[in-house]
Amino acid sequence: MRREKRLLMIIISIFYFVILYLPIYWLFITAFKKRIDIVTTYPKFFFRPTLANFEWIFSFSQVTDSIINSIIITVGSVVLALILGSCAAYAISRFRFKGREGLRNWTLTVRMMPPIAVVLPMYIIWTKLNLYDTYLSLIVTYLAISLPLVIWLMVGFFNQIPIEIEESAQIDGCGVYKTFLFITLPNAMPGIIVSAILSFIFIWNDMFFAFVLSSIRSTFPVVITSMATTGLEVRWGEMAAMGVLSVIPSFVFAVFARNFLIRGFQGLYTGK
Repeated sequence: MRREKRLLMIIISIFYFVILYLPIYWLFITAFKKRIDIVTTYPKFFFRPTLANFEWIFSFSQVTDSIINSIIITVGSVVLALILGSCAAYAISRFRFKGREGLRNWTLTVRMMPPIAVVLPMYIIWTKLNLYDTYLSLIVTYLAISLPLVIWLMVGFFNQIPIEIEESAQIDGCGVYKTFLFITLPNAMPGIIVSAILSFIFIWNDMFFAFVLSSIRSTFPVVITSMATTGLEVRWGEMAAMGVLSVIPSFVFAVFARNFLIRGFQGLYTGK
């Protein structure tokens, strides 16, 4: 009975991973297929790979420009969100003031607002300020969206760090700012990494805000949708190649920071 139960769990696990990773696997192999291998009646698992899909993509300057735009906007938003969010989270975690818990909960409710309720006011504001379709407008917009998530996560990580460590540093002569920079932040590095990864993935993959708030400085997801078809033809291979390019930054980010990511999520669930 025990052996049968174990076998059943293995079968369920295999089925789960097939359902989870098969679409990703199919996206990657489609990116390296010729069109004749993609539109066959039966799926082709063995084929001669080609880079023609990627060559077609980079023959358009708007693709490379959109990738550069996405990098600038994403990195700028994430860095600002980490700086401001860490400071705000530290204040909520360490200082006692009226409405502290209410402020923390309010930041999360802001993150839960539907995008359609925010994008129109944002569009009007940036248009009135003559900042529509600029890096500044998109960076600040994504900052406003990602900042509540960073604050909410970082409060949990700061709560996990024993306050006695900071008190010892202050006894040795460190002020509040030095204690925060050189003692608390290094100990909260897993939380910073988790916040950075989650913010990066959201901003990098978002199309809604970038589609409404940009025209010339379009981000990569916007360009992907605009290049979905050429005439009446759907370019499946090229679309898959662009999908692979959009996945790579988040994948590489998560792989190289996987140890911090695991420690971060452990801290998130054990934090008070």
